[in-house]
Amino acid sequence: MKSLTIFLLTSFIAASASAQFCTPPTPLTQKNVVGMWRGNYTLNGEIQPLQIQFREIDRQITAYLDLPDQGLQNARFDTKVCASQEIHMSKSNVGQVSLEFVGSPKGNVMSGRLSIKKGSADMGSEVFTLRKTETSVSSTDK
Repeated sequence: MKSLTIFLLTSFIAASASAQFCTPPTPLTQKNVVGMWRGNYTLNGEIQPLQIQFREIDRQITAYLDLPDQGLQNARFDTKVCASQEIHMSKSNVGQVSLEFVGSPKGNVMSGRLSIKKGSADMGSEVFTLRKTETSVSSTDK
């Protein structure tokens, strides 16, 4: 019994010590995000094209999305970067529909979820995946 207690105590201390050496995630910088990202998202089980251009405007990241199947081209989305390394992009009143993309970039790949609402009714949630194809874009606001 004594050896079991010592084993469990040693295991707990070793696990605690190794957890202290975990490195925090690399901060999400504008340099990591600004550029052209291309890929797809699913909508009602069908794969649709998606393009997001992140620009730096007045030291803030701003997203412009192309959703050809929704008739949106170069649509400016409200953009927020969270401390959790997620990027939130939202737009309301797109034909009485609200769209919110929440993505997590890791290197040159970003994946996340698209939430769709009509009024206050939840219309569904889909997934998207993008790859960064260009690292510099114009910072002018259209």
